[in-house]
Amino acid sequence: MLWSIRSKSNTPSNEHLYIQNLSEMRPHMPKYLILFILLFTLSTALFALSTELPAALTASGNPELFNSISAKAKANLKNMPASLSKPYKTMLRKHPDILMAFLIAYESNAVLAEANPRDVQSNYNQTVQLLQLDGMNYSPELFLSYIAKQTVSDERITPYRELLFAEGLQQIMISNPVILDRYRAVSLWSVENLVFQQTSGRDQSPYDITQKSIVGRCEEMQILFVAACRVAGIPARPASTPYWAHMDNNHAWAEVFMDGKWIYTGDMDAAYFPNQTWFSAMVDKTILILTEGSIPADGEEILYQDDSGAVINSTRNYLGERTRTLNLKIRDEKGNPVPETTVSIMVYNWSSLRPILRAQTDQNGELSLSVGKGAFYVLAYKDSLRTLIPISSESTSIINREATLGTEDMKSTMLMEYPGNAFDWQQAPETWNEGVRLAKSKWQSKVKSYTDRALPLAISPSDSLLAELWIACKHNQDAFADFLELHQSGPAIASDFASYLLSADPKFLWQARADQFEALYRFYLEQHDFIQTLNDQALEALLSPTVHYEELPEPFYYKGKPNLYPRYFISPAASPEQRLEQTIAMLLKRYKLDGKRAMSGLLRLDLAAASKYLYLYQLKILACSALRANGIPADFSRAADLINVYIDGQWKYYSITNNKYADQSSTTAIDANLTAIIQIVDSDGIPVDIHQVQLSFYRDGSFYPVNQQPAFVGNGRFEGEYPAGEYLVQVGYRISDSKTFYSIAPLTLSENTATNTCRIRIEGYEQNWDNVPEELMPIAAELQKQGLKIAILGRYQQENTMRLYIKLEATGKSFVLVDAQAAETISPEHTNYFIVSPEWAKIIARDPDKQYRNYTLYLSEDGTWKIYEGLWESLPK
Repeated sequence: MLWSIRSKSNTPSNEHLYIQNLSEMRPHMPKYLILFILLFTLSTALFALSTELPAALTASGNPELFNSISAKAKANLKNMPASLSKPYKTMLRKHPDILMAFLIAYESNAVLAEANPRDVQSNYNQTVQLLQLDGMNYSPELFLSYIAKQTVSDERITPYRELLFAEGLQQIMISNPVILDRYRAVSLWSVENLVFQQTSGRDQSPYDITQKSIVGRCEEMQILFVAACRVAGIPARPASTPYWAHMDNNHAWAEVFMDGKWIYTGDMDAAYFPNQTWFSAMVDKTILILTEGSIPADGEEILYQDDSGAVINSTRNYLGERTRTLNLKIRDEKGNPVPETTVSIMVYNWSSLRPILRAQTDQNGELSLSVGKGAFYVLAYKDSLRTLIPISSESTSIINREATLGTEDMKSTMLMEYPGNAFDWQQAPETWNEGVRLAKSKWQSKVKSYTDRALPLAISPSDSLLAELWIACKHNQDAFADFLELHQSGPAIASDFASYLLSADPKFLWQARADQFEALYRFYLEQHDFIQTLNDQALEALLSPTVHYEELPEPFYYKGKPNLYPRYFISPAASPEQRLEQTIAMLLKRYKLDGKRAMSGLLRLDLAAASKYLYLYQLKILACSALRANGIPADFSRAADLINVYIDGQWKYYSITNNKYADQSSTTAIDANLTAIIQIVDSDGIPVDIHQVQLSFYRDGSFYPVNQQPAFVGNGRFEGEYPAGEYLVQVGYRISDSKTFYSIAPLTLSENTATNTCRIRIEGYEQNWDNVPEELMPIAAELQKQGLKIAILGRYQQENTMRLYIKLEATGKSFVLVDAQAAETISPEHTNYFIVSPEWAKIIARDPDKQYRNYTLYLSEDGTWKIYEGLWESLPK
């Protein structure tokens, strides 16, 4: 058994169902259902007159597949409330075929519960129309998994197929019978509808992206492109590396089925040639590349499969013969195989080893899987036993490792290497580049349509805050205007609320309806005085209407007013400590942890509140919401049953199953706090100032940071006060994008002060900032002439360029982004930081590969210009 780790759901449409289970919610369900059933019966009867599915998708033409998927569809509806499952059961009766059964079987029932059934019907109708226009060109399993599938990641279901088909994809499909040409046309269409922007983890749907925000992070670029390909009849699926090994962060992109094999693509504006994108020269550095499929094909490396689909190891599609095979054998101390041992594949990312895949050994204690060429760790554990296994970047194609589970301290040091791979970048024809420029100009026109829109009467031209909010709402301005109209006859909207909205997650502005704006505003006013005492992190953990990646909640109505939370959440206790304990006690009494009866997937707050049975992670999300309702900032934690709560000015772990504060050590702690000291030195024993230091505790196969990290006190030394117990110190630094030093060591805090210090020696400490090469010196000289000391050489809106931009922006230092050409679209806040260099354009003309690479130039104190390729850890001194 294996399963992947996501390192990352969206707002409902105006017509989404209301839940009737709680008396405080709108009693709209009965009339809605009656109207739905009448309209549904009429529309499906008319639709049936003109539809006919290929035999391979019918019950009579493919009875074995129909029986299998139909049974899964019915089982998927079992745990849903009857009021929500009823429309889907009606749809299954009206359309007793494989396609409808698939659409209901292979979405989580949580996603179906929050969807409007009419949206599923719309997607069904549009898929039938696609078949009529384009034919059945693939096996039924491939067609269903990678064309008919409605969602791509964690986004909600919307009727996007009909919308996108009408907005250009129908013409693209008809005009491009050759799949390669169709793929390129869909890529340009995607450039027209989205520009990269780093956003929060809650996924936007294709509808949100094209109709509201027209921006998104890499996973939302993936969602839009995969959805667009599917609408146009191209099989497509999501691919990702949950965490990079050679640099911090992660990435998501798309795979497309073409000429009998899966190809990949990244940036849509550079998608002319398949298997060519900005990370093509670093695929060897990855450890695992994962993708997903509902019904995987024979011959694919299946890592995990259940009734909802499969996680597939796609690494060999990228590395080919360079792929390594890892063979693990896990034994106990007597040499016997240990079956069902959990195995975590872990990479160093954001100051810690993080799991990108969890697996279980077979009955012989063995596990085999394909991996990339970069270095990583394997953590094998069962019950209280564990072992940490370093896997270096050795060149052999077969890696055989036998390890023994035990109780020894986890201690290891490794220089982790990540070899690159040769890649010959091909230049797209000028006609393609012209198409990209045209697509970006169309995107800019969409931006102009909301930035130039006249202010509504509810916003005075002199009110700069509301005017700024008006533009920030992008194409969701009507909802914001409706919210403002609710307050036209009363007191004006509090200016500090407007300021908060501008500083908070912008997805709320793009997705919220007027009643959701109002529910948040009412809660803001309730907490107004307390809000003034909070720092930014605690403020967001109090006011955010979502906790993890779930959708924006439907408001809870009381006396005709929308509220963010149900009234039964509220504890009458006076002190935060009492409210904390009473709230968790109430939840434990009201809800039962039962995975066999709970709906699966991320539940919107209103759906979770109306449920009786929950998974642990769903209860944790619900607990955070309930605590926020009581004025207690709370955040989701990936650690077991723990959440983070902010009490008395400090973040603390809290166990929701035990209803008490949790120990942060790997062993039972005593009440007394002791001083932990971490000393970092180089190979000569000289203290070095490295800030990628994390004090962690181990639990259930993962490393979790303590709430308050040790403070840097100078001279390579960190100190902090913690309860006695067993901890782990993790230290790492990126020497370059090909090398990372990593060390993990135990730290025992006890009454014996001699054991309270952890000393870590970093061998060969240096950071690989090189002198600027001669060909770049004219650019450096021009920068220095203008009084500039820091610059990025890259492409505006290319993902890693923008990540460098954000990283430099966080330092507070002045810098510029140097591009070879003027950007077709540029955000107003970036204008003063952007320059075009003819010299850089000449260099790219000589070596086109450089246009897809990223460099940072830095003028050091000794007057020497330094350069670093990729994402650096810190600027040179």
